[in-house]
Amino acid sequence: MRWYRRVCATFGGLAIAGLVLPATAGVALAKTPAAATATATASNAVAYQIDPRHDGDQPAGALQVSALTRKWSVTLGRKGSYDVGAGDVSYPIIAAGRGFVTVQNATSYGGRLYALSAATGARLWSVDLPGTYGFSALAYDGGDLFALNYDGVLTAFAAGTGHELWARQMPGQYSFTAPPTAYHGVVYVSGAGVGGTVYAVGEKSGAVRWKASVMNGDKSSPAVDGTGVYVSYDGQQDYRFSLGGKLLWHHQTCCEGGGGSTAVLHGTHLYARGDVSTDTPAILSQTSGHQSGSFASFTAPAFGSRYMYTLDAGNLAAVDPSGSPDHWRFGHGNLVTAPVVSGSTVFVGNSAGTVYGLSAASGKRIWVGQAGSVIHGPDEQNADVLIGMAVGNGLLVVPAGRVLTAFGG
Repeated sequence: MRWYRRVCATFGGLAIAGLVLPATAGVALAKTPAAATATATASNAVAYQIDPRHDGDQPAGALQVSALTRKWSVTLGRKGSYDVGAGDVSYPIIAAGRGFVTVQNATSYGGRLYALSAATGARLWSVDLPGTYGFSALAYDGGDLFALNYDGVLTAFAAGTGHELWARQMPGQYSFTAPPTAYHGVVYVSGAGVGGTVYAVGEKSGAVRWKASVMNGDKSSPAVDGTGVYVSYDGQQDYRFSLGGKLLWHHQTCCEGGGGSTAVLHGTHLYARGDVSTDTPAILSQTSGHQSGSFASFTAPAFGSRYMYTLDAGNLAAVDPSGSPDHWRFGHGNLVTAPVVSGSTVFVGNSAGTVYGLSAASGKRIWVGQAGSVIHGPDEQNADVLIGMAVGNGLLVVPAGRVLTAFGG
């Protein structure tokens, strides 16, 4: 377990670089059915909170809630408790008829990457992800899967076979705790150690195209769209870079330190939470970085066609994108997951393993499912594996401890 101390002055220090060997190539264990349909491809979940904007919204292939049942459930990894979340299954990537997750090793450093059939849950291939501590995280683009470990080794795999395409050590930092984001041929990575760095890496070659300094590089998966690259760190140190690496704005307070969280892009605004334990989340202009409001959410908010959905004190709230007012609330203080949206339904899970489907407009409960185990929320401070649900390829996929469950029509 690792803690971060917040300060009101820049801190630095000597880095002891950690370098590990790249992951070995995966071995295909089974073949998948024919290529996914155009609809399934359009409804891929390719990053934490579904897409590179991290907005939790799956606009394609809305789930038919009336027909939603458990399709499969698998248990991965091994029991153990050497670190926070040891043995837990990560947020899933869902693409081209497959589901991909990483699982932290239960009794040692490192983790393992699994590729599963989206139709049956059968294991297609798997590969070790060695490294210091247990952090690992995934992104997908263009038929390739990208895995990052704690030491900053970014590895590209052919998603269909598990064949390793390349592995690159990110230069200059030694602590990587934020999931990568892949967008239009580039993988964006955030790293820390001495200050912080944001990297842009070519998907085909693994070459670093540009890097930029930030304060201080922890826990913030880059949010990306055609307007730029956005990250959010402790003290509301929030940044926008162009896709070419130029700093466009830097929003900041008096303080900075270790920690951060994944910001969300929606409409013309960035929803930045900084360090979730100390900062008040801010709504920033995407264009200028000026703050227009604030909101309350322990997890990344999700967005539907009308409302922003936040997790506040264990309850789900539907809020105007401006940050107020609340339109409805649901829960009894035990909801833990970042919400995700599919069409007119918003999904959220509680700590006991129950998943709810709610009317996005009214908050009325319209569906209930069981994930098969205790659900842990996304711990953006200490845990090595970031947990979250995803909707893609006609499935709602829910990690619950070592159990991964898929619901479909």
